Amino acid sequence: MQIVALRWRMRFALLLLPLLACNKTSSEPAGRFSGVGTLTADDAAITVFGGATSTGSDGPLADAWRYELAIDTWTALGDMPDESLRGVAAREGDTVTVFGGSTTGWGEHAWLWQYDQVSDAWSTLEAEGPEPRFKHAAALHDGTLWMTGGRNNDGETEVIYGDCWTFELSSQTWTEVAATGGPVGIHRHAMAWDSARELFWVHGGFQPPAADPTAEPERSDRMWTIDPAAGAWTERTWSGDGPPIRASHALAVTEAGIVVWGGNASDTSTWRYDPEAETWAESTSAAPLARDAMVTDVTSDGGTLVLVGGDPVSEDVPDFVMDVWTLDLGSLVWTELREISQ
Repeated sequence: MQIVALRWRMRFALLLLPLLACNKTSSEPAGRFSGVGTLTADDAAITVFGGATSTGSDGPLADAWRYELAIDTWTALGDMPDESLRGVAAREGDTVTVFGGSTTGWGEHAWLWQYDQVSDAWSTLEAEGPEPRFKHAAALHDGTLWMTGGRNNDGETEVIYGDCWTFELSSQTWTEVAATGGPVGIHRHAMAWDSARELFWVHGGFQPPAADPTAEPERSDRMWTIDPAAGAWTERTWSGDGPPIRASHALAVTEAGIVVWGGNASDTSTWRYDPEAETWAESTSAAPLARDAMVTDVTSDGGTLVLVGGDPVSEDVPDFVMDVWTLDLGSLVWTELREISQ
C-alpha cells in the first residue's frame, strides 16, 4: 500500500507543480555532490546531509535538508556536527547512522553520528572501529550496518581498503569481518542488501582488474555478492553485454533483479541484472542527465528509487545540482519531480 500512496502523491505533485511554482519558498539547498541521505520512515520525503558545492577548500558542507516528494518543497534542518561528504548513511526507523567521509581540508575521518528524524537532533557515538576513510559503501541488514572498502589519502601512502566491517546498531559496536575472496581494494562502488537471496551486492567503482588483483584499482564493471553467513565474496559473471564501467553510482535490489544507473559520463541507460539467467537488460527510456555522486535511496517496499542532485555531465547546467527524480523499479520509468535550478 505504501508504494501506491507514494505514486499517488507523486502524480498529485506533478499536477500541482504549475500552481506551486509561484508559491515555493526561495529557501532551497545549493547544488552539491557526494552528500549522503535517506528517505524518511514513511517514504514521504528524502533527507540530504552535507556534501560539497565545489572541490575547493570552502566546498564541504554541514547543512541538512528535507525534500517533501508530494509538494515539491525543501525544508532546512539542523546542521550536522561538522562538514562532511563522501561518507555513508543508513536508516533504521527514525534513526539515521552516518559514518566516515571527508571534511574541511579534504582530510578523511572516522566520525560516527546518528540523526533523529523526529527531533531533528544529532548525536556523536564513541565506538572504536574502522580507520578513517571516504568513498566507501554500506548497506543495512537486520539492525546491522555492513561496510566495505573506501580510501584514505591522509598519510604518506594512499590506502585503498578491501576490508569489511559490521556496526551493530543496538550495541553500537564495530566488528571486522574476515570476508574472503573479494577485491584487495575497492572504492566509489555501490552496495545493497538482497533480502530474497540473503546476499549483499557490490557493483562497479574502482577495483583492481581481474587479470591482476595486485594492480591499482581502476573504474570497473565488476560485480560481487557477499554472503554474510559464510563471510565470503563471490564474483558474478554474465553472458552478453552489460553496463559499461562506472563509479559513484546507484544500485537497487528488486525481486526482478539488480538495477544500476549513473556513474558513467556517456551512459544514461538503466540496467537490470537477472541473477538466475546471469544476463543484463538495458532500458534506454528518458532519464536524468548523466551524473555521479548523487544521493539515492529506495522506498521501504523496494518499488521506487529516489535520486537527488549530484555532479552532472553537461555544459548547460551548473557544476552541481539538486534536482529530484524517481525511478519505478518495476517498469524502469523515470519521473522528474524537481527541475535543475539555473
